[in-house]
Amino acid sequence: MLILAIVANAALVVASASEHNAIHNGPHAVARHARRSKKCATTGASKYASGHKSSKKSKSGSTNSNDASNTSNETSQKDAPVSGTKPKGLKGKAGLCWPNGNSMDFNNFKIGNVNWAYTWQPTKMGTDMGDTLFCSMLWGRSGAGAKLSEYKSKVTDNPEGGDNGDKCTMGPNEVNQSGQADMNPSDTCSLMRQYQLDLKKKHGYYLIGPSTTSAPNGKDWYDQFKKVCPDVFEALDAISLHYYDVSANKMQEYIEDWYKSYNKPVWITEYACQNFNGGAQCSKDQVWSFQQQIVSWMDKQDYVKGYAPFGAMKNLQGVSEVNRLSNGNNATPLFRMIAGM
Repeated sequence: MLILAIVANAALVVASASEHNAIHNGPHAVARHARRSKKCATTGASKYASGHKSSKKSKSGSTNSNDASNTSNETSQKDAPVSGTKPKGLKGKAGLCWPNGNSMDFNNFKIGNVNWAYTWQPTKMGTDMGDTLFCSMLWGRSGAGAKLSEYKSKVTDNPEGGDNGDKCTMGPNEVNQSGQADMNPSDTCSLMRQYQLDLKKKHGYYLIGPSTTSAPNGKDWYDQFKKVCPDVFEALDAISLHYYDVSANKMQEYIEDWYKSYNKPVWITEYACQNFNGGAQCSKDQVWSFQQQIVSWMDKQDYVKGYAPFGAMKNLQGVSEVNRLSNGNNATPLFRMIAGM
């Protein structure tokens, strides 16, 4: 449900609605916050926010963010069979959604257990990520983030070169959300078949499926995708999920439900202790408790292969500041805790 926003060769600072719109729709737009934040109204955000709000209400209806740990879920999930593998070079689960290019020092966030990243783009955007595993993204067919020609030239037609050493790639971003990829299952199937299926079959890529918001129609979308696109669905090594709400217990239940429904490992590529349902936001202490619980839980689930909290960036684009993971050019104590430090 988040944004993609990153501004190459410049610090990303958004002080007005027009600037915020430029982030979502500019050349490096990630387009993920458009749905959650009322501040994103200029990018179709109201539709995005309503999608996330209905999702969070139906999935959790929660207004409390400080939940006790869910031991029974942990036990049942640890016993569940796990399908799929993990990308070559993946050593741990903590990762970075990084829209910053070189405007922030990546090395200051490559700490603790952090060992993978993505940019909502086909490339690393010039960022020196060292030995951090990188997953490219085929963002969508149209819109600000849809760099089809760049994905084709940099990834599809150059599978062994450029930023592709880790052979990890992701499907479209938030396919069930207006303002994001916003694609029906058939169109998504055609796009991934054209640009990504041979990467998996001929070059051994790790293929992560399209991401959905946590709106209720996310599973309806995936049910249809599985039905109309069995070849691509079966080729997926994992599914990508986004989740924004204030209950760690509900987030655990949500992730578990997706795994049990599709028997595919999952990557949580955007998440935060954020209320888009009009209720109270998490306090700083509640965010800390939420992250402690959910990170500990995700680390124990074999089928959760990776997670990237939101957000290590200069502008959180509508997400509450208590979720901030960057302080200027440095990691916050919250991010250091998530990274296992």
